[in-house]
Amino acid sequence: MKKSVLTLAALAATIGYAAADQDRERPQPPAPEEIAQQMLADHDENGDGALDAEELKAAHEARKEQAKERRRRKGEGKGFRKGPRPPRGDGDEDGQKRERRKRPTAEDVIEKHDTDASGSLDEAELTDMIEARREHMRERRHKRGGGRGPRGPIDQD
Repeated sequence: MKKSVLTLAALAATIGYAAADQDRERPQPPAPEEIAQQMLADHDENGDGALDAEELKAAHEARKEQAKERRRRKGEGKGFRKGPRPPRGDGDEDGQKRERRKRPTAEDVIEKHDTDASGSLDEAELTDMIEARREHMRERRHKRGGGRGPRGPIDQD
Protein backbone atom coordinates (compact mmCIF):
# COMPACT_ATOMS: atom_id res chain seq x y z
CA MET A 1 0.00 0.00 0.00
CA LYS A 2 2.76 2.40 1.00
CA LYS A 3 4.61 1.61 -2.23
CA SER A 4 1.46 2.28 -4.31
CA VAL A 5 0.89 5.65 -2.65
CA LEU A 6 4.50 6.70 -3.29
CA THR A 7 4.28 5.56 -6.91
CA LEU A 8 1.05 7.49 -7.46
CA ALA A 9 2.52 10.59 -5.81
CA ALA A 10 5.61 10.41 -8.04
CA LEU A 11 3.42 9.93 -11.13
CA ALA A 12 1.23 12.91 -10.20
CA ALA A 13 4.27 15.11 -9.62
CA THR A 14 5.74 14.09 -12.99
CA ILE A 15 2.51 14.81 -14.85
CA GLY A 16 2.13 18.15 -13.08
CA TYR A 17 5.71 19.12 -13.94
CA ALA A 18 5.25 18.15 -17.60
CA ALA A 19 2.02 20.16 -17.84
CA ALA A 20 3.64 23.20 -16.24
CA ASP A 21 6.59 22.91 -18.64
CA GLN A 22 4.25 22.87 -21.66
CA ASP A 23 2.42 25.98 -20.41
CA ARG A 24 5.65 27.94 -20.13
CA GLU A 25 6.00 30.28 -23.07
CA ARG A 26 9.22 30.73 -24.95
CA PRO A 27 10.65 34.21 -24.72
CA GLN A 28 9.80 36.24 -27.80
CA PRO A 29 12.68 37.55 -29.90
CA PRO A 30 13.11 41.32 -30.08
CA ALA A 31 11.08 43.16 -32.70
CA PRO A 32 12.85 43.74 -36.04
CA GLU A 33 12.69 47.50 -35.44
CA GLU A 34 14.58 47.10 -32.16
CA ILE A 35 17.23 44.94 -33.81
CA ALA A 36 17.65 47.46 -36.65
CA GLN A 37 18.04 50.33 -34.19
CA GLN A 38 20.60 48.35 -32.18
CA MET A 39 22.54 47.43 -35.33
CA LEU A 40 22.74 51.09 -36.31
CA ALA A 41 23.76 52.16 -32.82
CA ASP A 42 26.50 49.52 -32.63
CA HIS A 43 27.86 49.46 -36.19
CA ASP A 44 27.18 52.77 -37.96
CA GLU A 45 30.79 53.93 -37.84
CA ASN A 46 30.41 56.96 -40.13
CA GLY A 47 27.22 58.21 -38.42
CA ASP A 48 25.15 58.52 -41.61
CA GLY A 49 22.17 56.59 -40.18
CA ALA A 50 22.67 53.63 -42.51
CA LEU A 51 24.94 50.59 -42.80
CA ASP A 52 27.19 50.28 -45.86
CA ALA A 53 28.76 46.99 -46.95
CA GLU A 54 31.74 47.19 -44.55
CA GLU A 55 29.53 48.08 -41.59
CA LEU A 56 27.08 45.31 -42.50
CA LYS A 57 29.96 42.79 -42.62
CA ALA A 58 31.12 43.94 -39.19
CA ALA A 59 27.58 43.59 -37.81
CA HIS A 60 27.33 40.07 -39.26
CA GLU A 61 30.67 39.02 -37.76
CA ALA A 62 29.68 40.42 -34.36
CA ARG A 63 26.37 38.53 -34.49
CA LYS A 64 28.16 35.29 -35.40
CA GLU A 65 30.50 35.73 -32.43
CA GLN A 66 27.56 36.38 -30.08
CA ALA A 67 25.79 33.25 -31.32
CA LYS A 68 28.97 31.19 -30.92
CA GLU A 69 29.38 32.44 -27.35
CA ARG A 70 25.71 31.66 -26.51
CA ARG A 71 26.10 28.11 -27.87
CA ARG A 72 29.33 27.66 -25.92
CA ARG A 73 27.73 28.81 -22.65
CA LYS A 74 24.58 26.79 -23.26
CA GLY A 75 26.52 23.61 -23.96
CA GLU A 76 29.17 24.05 -21.27
CA GLY A 77 29.54 20.88 -19.20
CA LYS A 78 26.76 19.04 -20.99
CA GLY A 79 28.87 16.62 -22.98
CA PHE A 80 28.52 18.47 -26.26
CA ARG A 81 31.03 17.74 -28.98
CA LYS A 82 34.29 19.63 -28.71
CA GLY A 83 36.00 20.89 -31.82
CA PRO A 84 34.78 21.31 -35.37
CA ARG A 85 31.65 19.70 -36.72
CA PRO A 86 32.19 16.61 -38.89
CA PRO A 87 31.47 17.26 -42.57
CA ARG A 88 27.95 16.55 -43.77
CA GLY A 89 27.42 14.32 -46.75
CA ASP A 90 27.57 16.27 -49.99
CA GLY A 91 26.20 13.51 -52.18
CA ASP A 92 22.70 12.83 -53.34
CA GLU A 93 21.20 9.33 -53.68
CA ASP A 94 23.39 8.56 -56.71
CA GLY A 95 26.55 9.65 -54.94
CA GLN A 96 26.79 12.75 -57.12
CA LYS A 97 28.05 15.87 -55.43
CA ARG A 98 25.35 18.48 -54.77
CA GLU A 99 25.84 22.11 -55.62
CA ARG A 100 26.23 24.05 -52.37
CA ARG A 101 24.18 27.18 -51.96
CA LYS A 102 26.24 30.34 -52.21
CA ARG A 103 25.90 32.51 -49.12
CA PRO A 104 24.99 36.08 -49.97
CA THR A 105 27.66 38.71 -49.46
CA ALA A 106 27.00 42.06 -47.77
CA GLU A 107 26.87 43.60 -51.24
CA ASP A 108 24.22 41.05 -52.31
CA VAL A 109 22.12 41.85 -49.23
CA ILE A 110 22.37 45.59 -49.86
CA GLU A 111 21.46 45.14 -53.53
CA LYS A 112 18.40 43.10 -52.57
CA HIS A 113 17.07 45.33 -49.76
CA ASP A 114 18.28 48.85 -50.70
CA THR A 115 14.99 50.30 -51.95
CA ASP A 116 16.26 53.88 -52.29
CA ALA A 117 19.44 52.89 -54.21
CA SER A 118 21.70 54.71 -51.73
CA GLY A 119 24.23 51.89 -51.51
CA SER A 120 23.49 51.33 -47.82
CA LEU A 121 20.63 50.14 -45.61
CA ASP A 122 18.79 52.63 -43.42
CA GLU A 123 16.62 51.66 -40.43
CA ALA A 124 13.49 50.89 -42.51
CA GLU A 125 15.49 48.79 -44.98
CA LEU A 126 17.26 46.93 -42.16
CA THR A 127 13.86 46.22 -40.58
CA ASP A 128 12.56 44.85 -43.89
CA MET A 129 15.71 42.73 -44.26
CA ILE A 130 15.28 41.24 -40.77
CA GLU A 131 11.59 40.51 -41.39
CA ALA A 132 12.43 38.84 -44.72
CA ARG A 133 15.09 36.71 -43.02
CA ARG A 134 12.67 35.63 -40.29
CA GLU A 135 10.07 34.68 -42.90
CA HIS A 136 12.70 32.70 -44.82
CA MET A 137 13.65 30.79 -41.65
CA ARG A 138 9.96 30.11 -40.86
CA GLU A 139 9.53 28.63 -44.34
CA ARG A 140 12.61 26.44 -43.91
CA ARG A 141 11.39 25.16 -40.53
CA HIS A 142 7.97 24.44 -42.00
CA LYS A 143 9.52 22.69 -45.00
CA ARG A 144 11.55 20.34 -42.82
CA GLY A 145 8.73 19.61 -40.40
CA GLY A 146 8.70 22.32 -37.80
CA GLY A 147 11.43 21.62 -35.26
CA ARG A 148 13.74 24.19 -33.76
CA GLY A 149 17.39 23.99 -33.10
CA PRO A 150 20.46 22.59 -34.79
CA ARG A 151 19.49 18.94 -34.77
CA GLY A 152 16.46 19.10 -37.09
CA PRO A 153 16.33 17.05 -40.27
CA ILE A 154 18.61 18.14 -43.11
CA ASP A 155 16.88 19.78 -46.05
CA GLN A 156 16.50 17.39 -48.96
CA ASP A 157 16.50 20.07 -51.69
